[in-house]
Amino acid sequence: MYCPKCGTQNVDNAYRCTNCGIILQRVAPEKKSNTAVIVTVIVVAGVFVFFAVVGILAAIAIPAYLDYTVKARISEVNDAFDGLVGAAVGYHAKTGQFPDADYPLDTLVEMSQTYGAFSCTERGSDNDITYRFTFNDTISNINGCTLDIQLTYAPDTGYTTQWLSTSTLPLRYMPRQ
Repeated sequence: MYCPKCGTQNVDNAYRCTNCGIILQRVAPEKKSNTAVIVTVIVVAGVFVFFAVVGILAAIAIPAYLDYTVKARISEVNDAFDGLVGAAVGYHAKTGQFPDADYPLDTLVEMSQTYGAFSCTERGSDNDITYRFTFNDTISNINGCTLDIQLTYAPDTGYTTQWLSTSTLPLRYMPRQ
């Protein structure tokens, strides 16, 4: 489009002449909208926020879940200790003494050794015995740790059990007294 006043060639649909500034058309061209760009920026920012929140939740939830599974497996070992203690109490009630330290535990009670092995660490007297469970590598973050329980009989109080401080299991996994 040529300007009728100065003859300068302008872009088609130009509103004003680029040389003299005279109005070439009565209707101003529409301004281009940035709506698509703004929507794209908002969507991208929303995606970043979403993944940041998911990442934070995963950083919290995954270790908590792993801790939960370790505690569940230790609970199974605790249940096996209950069976062993019950069998040792029955043995004591029948014979008047706890089994010798080298007495085969599998003859007392059937126990799963999936997560490690049971053993008798000492028999202090006829009325006191200590059992130990040593964890194997099935539960990797407690491999080699031990859990010790002492079983005692006193005529006036009966049978008592106590988790011992000689256990090397991390405190957060220790069963409650």
